[in-house]
Amino acid sequence: MGKFSFDGYCLGQFKPNSILREKRLVLVLNQQQVADLAKVNYRQYQKFERGEGKIITASF
Repeated sequence: MGKFSFDGYCLGQFKPNSILREKRLVLVLNQQQVADLAKVNYRQYQKFERGEGKIITASF
């Protein structure tokens, strides 16, 4: 996993799923809460975080 800065600047290579997890943890939210806010299925959000699902940015 690469380095990522929360001010929006990339410090190295990163994966979108790692950003989701890091942001979620900083905001002290669980996966269900983020899925509800993004209006996606909980199971689908889990796949996003694991890097198994394709993230369509319009969803977020």
